[in-house]
Amino acid sequence: MKKLVLCTTLILFLVAVAAYAMNVPNATNYQGRLTDDNGDPVPDGTYNISLNIYHMESGGSPVYTETESVQVTNGLFNCILYIPDYALTDTSFCYLGITVNGEEILPRTMILSSAFAMHAQHGGGWKFNQGGYLSNTIHTDETVEYMKVGINNPNPEEELTIGSQNLGTFFGNCISISSPDSNSGFLIGKDMSNRVAIFRSVDGRFLINTVQGGEYYYPVRINQDKVGIDTWPDDPSEPLVVGKDLGSFSGDRIVIGDDAAGAQTGLVFGESGSDRAWMLWDVDEDMVTLGSKHSGTNYSDALTIQNGCVGLGIEPQTYTVLRIDRTYNSSLSRYASIAQAVQGGTGSAFGMWSKAQRTSSSSTSNYTYGVYGIGQNDFSVGSAVGVYGYATGGDFTRGVMADVPGYHEDLDNAGYFLGDVAIQGEIVYLFGAYRVDHPLDPENKYLYHSNVGSPDMMNVYTGNVVTDASGQATVNLPEYFEHLNSDFRYQLTVIGTFAQAIVKEEISNNSFVIATSEPNVKVSWTVTGIRNDPYANARRIVPEREKHVLERGTYLFPQGFGLGEERSVDYNSRQAAREAAEAGGEEQ
Repeated sequence: MKKLVLCTTLILFLVAVAAYAMNVPNATNYQGRLTDDNGDPVPDGTYNISLNIYHMESGGSPVYTETESVQVTNGLFNCILYIPDYALTDTSFCYLGITVNGEEILPRTMILSSAFAMHAQHGGGWKFNQGGYLSNTIHTDETVEYMKVGINNPNPEEELTIGSQNLGTFFGNCISISSPDSNSGFLIGKDMSNRVAIFRSVDGRFLINTVQGGEYYYPVRINQDKVGIDTWPDDPSEPLVVGKDLGSFSGDRIVIGDDAAGAQTGLVFGESGSDRAWMLWDVDEDMVTLGSKHSGTNYSDALTIQNGCVGLGIEPQTYTVLRIDRTYNSSLSRYASIAQAVQGGTGSAFGMWSKAQRTSSSSTSNYTYGVYGIGQNDFSVGSAVGVYGYATGGDFTRGVMADVPGYHEDLDNAGYFLGDVAIQGEIVYLFGAYRVDHPLDPENKYLYHSNVGSPDMMNVYTGNVVTDASGQATVNLPEYFEHLNSDFRYQLTVIGTFAQAIVKEEISNNSFVIATSEPNVKVSWTVTGIRNDPYANARRIVPEREKHVLERGTYLFPQGFGLGEERSVDYNSRQAAREAAEAGGEEQ
């Protein structure tokens, strides 16, 4: 039978260290001596030794096992025993079991504490002076014991309580410092002239005070639920005040104030001096700026507010509420502003709503512009567009829609163009006319003439010709005539004499021949042709069409049928736009 001799003193030292100085490694030397049944040392060599910790004197499973291959000389061996904290936290006794080459040596050895280790477990209850205690309070939560310490307090409620007053318990670990009749807190520093004080004043305020080179500063001041930074000696009036207090407001605010000349107060945030953004108040200019810098490139002030006016990329001016400007140098499209409205319900959606209103009489030379667009191209290539409208989807699509409620002859126009108008598409209108200054009274009158209508896409060509001595005349038409037209029609009128005139030869090679019964006769001729170009062939006018289902029951001119405006086409859409305009952009 093999026997084992334990080095008990080292085991007891380990228990004392593990019980109260958890920052020390839980390891110690373990020594033993192996002998045979006669008490003689076992042969020298390498043995597999398992060190097992049990909570039972016999049987059961170990709570910790450590196996080492150790060298045995003259029966003696030495190894390092590592014991984790959890192996010693059970309230029952612990036993050390030894297994050599798979055979357990019995009986197991009880692991006991030294007297000093038991004393350390309970803190000792030291008394420093009269009325001053380092007290201990042991709380047991099944298997875990922990301590609360009081200085000048025999019954502390927190992990560390300084002062006679307990301030109540809180979640987590706290240090409690109380002084009902004086300031209480922390002092940290080098000496009286260079230190930091974090304390509660006797009047109930929380303060952070710094002393540098003998100069006193009070960077933080908390009164009830309001925090002041650099507001000394004033209490903050808002939840957070930095610098000069600007007074109280309704609701909660963060106040940052400074009235020094040249000061810029506000917020600066980012990752470095080269990558940051800011929102600042310029004291000298009475102006708020919002700007950014990226990789050292200064993008200046993206937004500026002054005198109730806003500038985006440019300083604001008093004559405009919002002023936008941005200079680009890019091959890609760039936008000074983008507005988008997404409507998921049945109401109208306005990507941009704009209104200009004049509330006093003024010169008739002044205009009120709801939207004013300028497209300026400083080069001879490319194009410039002042206003561009694009629409897609729905039952009706209109790139641009204009409405003038009421009607004053000659003065009100849903559209007014100064210059040539080019339209690539069909023109649909109730009637057409042109207007010029009246030739007999151009300063006071206009002259109107109606356009000629036709169900056909017709071109009209006219002229006068005089037949020769043989009574014939050739009329030459434009060289594109036969390429553009088809289905030719003729009309001849003899002028100045009684004679007959006929079309002797119809159009061929862009000309035709007129013959009269008398020589030297003047003939007025008219030729019409139906457009034969690709666009006309693809978009022939259909004279009679059924109204769209949404337009049925409505009229282009309901007044002509004795009906009111509410029966007009587009009445609902026009009415919605008018109501939005009258409401000033409010929700409808």
